[in-house]
Amino acid sequence: MPGVLKQKLLLFDADSTTFRSISLRPSRPDCAVCGANPQITNLIDYEEFCGARATDKDSGIDWLKPEQRITPAQLKDALSDNNTVVIDVRSKEEFDMCSLSKSVNIPWTEFTSAEKENALRKVKSLISEKHHPTKGNSKPILDNCICLK
Repeated sequence: MPGVLKQKLLLFDADSTTFRSISLRPSRPDCAVCGANPQITNLIDYEEFCGARATDKDSGIDWLKPEQRITPAQLKDALSDNNTVVIDVRSKEEFDMCSLSKSVNIPWTEFTSAEKENALRKVKSLISEKHHPTKGNSKPILDNCICLK
């Protein structure tokens, strides 16, 4: 039985209670971690390696108060009626990896740089698309504007 999972990754899906095995490519002889002459033999301190705190990339951000936060269930309800604008302020790379289907990406860096006015115009445009009276109804359509990080 030795080596039964050599060069394989075993995945377990708890939702469907299934297992999958994925073949991995062989290690490279020149790899700094697993090669013939590894240079990295110990765990590296994340904060020392990255030069940033491990808790959050943007240390200058003020955390939200509990009354300013929403739960996943509240977000789901807000998104279900199409009267919500969701602005995801993560970097484009993070947004491209994983994002909510109805969210719009305007990276936080745009709000803190020379592009600030352009970012604000984007937000105003998104809000104005939703915030207009419907025929026969004077109530604005926009209920929520939510920013995600």
